[in-house]
Amino acid sequence: MDIEEIERRLREGVPGGIVEIHRAPYSPHLVVDAAKIRDVCRFLRDDPALRFDYLTHLSALDTGATLCTVYRVLSLTHKRTVAMRAYVPRDNPVIDTVSDIWPSAGWFERESFDLMGIEYRGHPDLRRLLLPDDWEGHPLRKDYVDPLRYQDIDNTRDYEI
Repeated sequence: MDIEEIERRLREGVPGGIVEIHRAPYSPHLVVDAAKIRDVCRFLRDDPALRFDYLTHLSALDTGATLCTVYRVLSLTHKRTVAMRAYVPRDNPVIDTVSDIWPSAGWFERESFDLMGIEYRGHPDLRRLLLPDDWEGHPLRKDYVDPLRYQDIDNTRDYEI
């Protein structure tokens, strides 16, 4: 089953869930309506012909105009994979969690929240994962300004470890 067949099944199973398909030779992917991400993911997991039973990767992108969550799911049953993207606005980057559909999403969503500021609505434990709780901003965003970059730092001192 190729990406066109997966797209066709999704369009039938979740009307309005697929926005478009990108057929790039090295990274074909489906663009999913962010408001329907849970329906699309549940259908991918539960449809017997698809049975995408494992989320291998979830990450985030800053396109400049929007933020994007990238999903890569795997069907162990049918030995195939598909990638999806769901875009959210920069000023309100909220999308539903898929951590109850694929438990492996839990840590990935926390990392994406921490570094990109995307809020995964319904996540059972959405809090910073890598940065301290009092960290301001999200350092992987293109508009992030490193507060230390513009300070006078004395790099000549020796530190004992």
